[in-house]
Amino acid sequence: MLACNSRFGGKAMIVAPFAKLNDGLIDFVILKKKSRFRLFMLLPKVFNGRHIKSPLIKLAQTNHIKIETEIPQLLNIDGEVLGNTSFEIIMFHQKLNVICEL
Repeated sequence: MLACNSRFGGKAMIVAPFAKLNDGLIDFVILKKKSRFRLFMLLPKVFNGRHIKSPLIKLAQTNHIKIETEIPQLLNIDGEVLGNTSFEIIMFHQKLNVICEL
């Protein structure tokens, strides 16, 4: 499962095609557990966003989610292991003001 607040991840992969930075939602890309071969065959489609048409992929959007697991799982945030499950995400719409000089 991936939680995304923008469309892109990694090297220009369109992981969450419907994600928007300013919509107050977090997009989840959920991958059903299948054989490594089937997952490997799906990988090239991530670069153009076509992976979302696969029956192996489920998409969801929310502004609040709490995930609890019986056995702690590593929590990888932007390539860094930053703890274990359980965790909670709450999105606050338009709560960050960015000021920059043009």
